[in-house]
Amino acid sequence: MILILSTYNDISTDEIMDWLYSKKMLINRINDYNHFSFYSTNTLVKIENTTNGKIGIDSVQAFLYRRGYLSTKYISSERRIKIIEHEYTTFIELIYFKLSTINHINKYEDHTINKLIVYDLCKRLSILCPKHHVISNITDINLEHYFIKPFNFLYSSQKWSEQYNVTFYQHNYYYKNNSISKKEFFLPTFFQEYIPKKYEIRSFYLKGQFRSMAIFSQQNEKTKYDFRNYDHARPNRNVPYKLPKNLEKKLHKLMLKLDINCGSMDIIVTPDDQYYFLEVNPIGQFQWLSKNCNYFIERMMAKNLAIDETWSN
Repeated sequence: MILILSTYNDISTDEIMDWLYSKKMLINRINDYNHFSFYSTNTLVKIENTTNGKIGIDSVQAFLYRRGYLSTKYISSERRIKIIEHEYTTFIELIYFKLSTINHINKYEDHTINKLIVYDLCKRLSILCPKHHVISNITDINLEHYFIKPFNFLYSSQKWSEQYNVTFYQHNYYYKNNSISKKEFFLPTFFQEYIPKKYEIRSFYLKGQFRSMAIFSQQNEKTKYDFRNYDHARPNRNVPYKLPKNLEKKLHKLMLKLDINCGSMDIIVTPDDQYYFLEVNPIGQFQWLSKNCNYFIERMMAKNLAIDETWSN
């Protein structure tokens, strides 16, 4: 059986499942909006909800983590009691651990990633990255143009600002050096140098394989600093792309050191053809990359989960 943990409306999960169904694979999908009950002995771990019934973890042969988490009706009403929360999460760790020991694409632990650790590893692997600072006082910065980004993908800047009564700037936003008051202090924040680009690259990675796409966003003022400021009236040109072999080898080593076997990478190519790594999202979107370049990434992932030697290419 193949087990998938996802969110209710994730289209990429739906398309991976379509490929698996076409090969008559046995699939069980659980979504994080459900509540679960658990049963465990020294030889058996089961999870159960009203949609899927009982799922024996030991019968799962492959696991895909897209998003979400396991929760129970009981703990949801008692979550303020720390000892109960700790007991609950300790048992859930066993389930996630067991699922990480079988054939899998992503793990629950991959849902967040520390950008500072990633950049430290890039330095060790000689992967070019933009200059960056972590500061809490704007007078400490010496970058003329920069982006402000999160350390990881979990927080809500508004929630943090309200909870701790601190200034927290919009992440992934472009600033000039005189944009922020010199007297302002704020939560330690990641400042990243702006690198002029020739074009951007989105590269999907799965267990040593790369599927990349060049995005010609530089000529459009709306997408010049970030292609995700989509111009639907005049879309960017997107074409299949092949990263240099030497760069792929370095990025593969990076993913091995991070213990992540699947993710979406953002890279920029400068006017003088230098490759700068920006970030990796372990649970990144890949549907648009797959469709624009006819990569059939959903099929590629389904085949990897199936471990079926009879699955023709």
